[in-house]
Amino acid sequence: MEGTRLTYTLQLNKPVARARFIGPTETLALEVQTNPVARLDHFTLTNSARYTLELVDADGARTSSRRNFPWWRCPAGRRR
Repeated sequence: MEGTRLTYTLQLNKPVARARFIGPTETLALEVQTNPVARLDHFTLTNSARYTLELVDADGARTSSRRNFPWWRCPAGRRR
């Protein structure tokens, strides 16, 4: 639903130096913690898009997920 606020909490297998969702028009930085968790807090859904998850570990090794994270915005009053 348009205006919905999303929070993603990702449990990872090891701590990372950087985590972000990369979309077609924007990149969203996730908050990384000392434990293997990355969070995106209170993201307001304004449009539909697909994002790829990119993780960078402490050694600088980069991993991009082949899995897409689709987010759909439905105008108020409509359901998907």
